[in-house]
Amino acid sequence: MSQYDYEEDDFDAEVDESSLSGNDLVKKLRKQISAMSKAIKERDDVLSEYAEAAYQESIADTLSSWGLNPRIAAFVPDDIETEDELSEWLEEYGDAFAAGSSIESDEPVEEASPLDMDSLYASELMADVEDGSFDPEVGLDLQNRLQGAQSPEELLAMLKG
Repeated sequence: MSQYDYEEDDFDAEVDESSLSGNDLVKKLRKQISAMSKAIKERDDVLSEYAEAAYQESIADTLSSWGLNPRIAAFVPDDIETEDELSEWLEEYGDAFAAGSSIESDEPVEEASPLDMDSLYASELMADVEDGSFDPEVGLDLQNRLQGAQSPEELLAMLKG
């Protein structure tokens, strides 16, 4: 039973109506209306929270299926309802998220060969070592463990030692 359930008798007055003056009856009715209005408002608030969460999750799932970061969903306007509208919105504003015009591009995308990716990683690693922001003797093992973590619990265990 949720906190919003109530019995029919909760709002019924068990008072002899002949003993009530007009003002007392009006006061009791106003009190009942106020309590019912408050309960309805609380229900509407909960319902709108769930609707918003479902909308965000739907947009995030669509973005993930397109290979985009699902966190972009937080910036999508509420009036976007279909995938076509989402695609149009991304075409217009996607460059802010580095996602523009990559959804329905007819041009083939050149992928780097594994050798190029290895060279790129090695050059980034050398630049980090030269800048002093990365110690290859100490940080490589920790960096690999952090990147290989599968859950937040693993990350917390690493931080605790």
